[in-house]
Amino acid sequence: WKVAWSESLLANIVDSNLVGYTPHWVGTVMTDGHILDDLDRDELKMILASMDCTVIYFETSIRDKHYQGFCKQVLWEVFHYVDLVDIHNNAFGFDLDVANDPEKSTGTIHDLRSLWDQSQVGEWWAAYNTVNQTFANIVGKMASRNDVIWVNDYHLALLPSLLLSEETRTEVKPTQKIFYLHIPFPSSRIFLEMECGVSILRSMLSADLIAFHGFSDARHFQSCAKRALGLTERRFAGGLIGLTY
Repeated sequence: WKVAWSESLLANIVDSNLVGYTPHWVGTVMTDGHILDDLDRDELKMILASMDCTVIYFETSIRDKHYQGFCKQVLWEVFHYVDLVDIHNNAFGFDLDVANDPEKSTGTIHDLRSLWDQSQVGEWWAAYNTVNQTFANIVGKMASRNDVIWVNDYHLALLPSLLLSEETRTEVKPTQKIFYLHIPFPSSRIFLEMECGVSILRSMLSADLIAFHGFSDARHFQSCAKRALGLTERRFAGGLIGLTY
């Protein structure tokens, strides 16, 4: 196996701006070839460890239900302002494989068949919890007092609260948690249509710092926290918004 940093990596170890910190990355891995057995997993794990990376492997079914299911079919749509009642529409989440298959294609808009399946949402949500809990178990064992844990994106939105719960249970001095959302945050009306919306909201609020792409996203989040949990905001210098949770 040959391993290289992704060009899209947030803080490449070369010329990194993480001055004063020793970063360690925890996550899954993408490969050009298939990871066939434990020998492949162990070899990749050893190579990545030399690069200050800890790799987490998931069964294919869990990985697909988490990423292709809950992340892409639910969270991605909602966070991009798609109302849940519209997700089943052919305009969203369509299956391009069907549209490009001559044997299945009719050459009409009906080829854009939705991948949405309401009956699978429970399994997708369970897989989402499993992935987040697995990260919490591993990161929690690695973290030391006063470490800064930077959680990236909606795939791990439950991780801040899971880490905080573990720290509270073990009475360990809390780490500092940052949650960065790399996609928009929708209006409270759309976000709270999700049954899991409040759970995700509470978890994000378990972070010490939450970062968004734009000010409008932060305002949507603040409005959501106010309407769902009754929280009030505080203003700080530089345009920062604070919420006491």
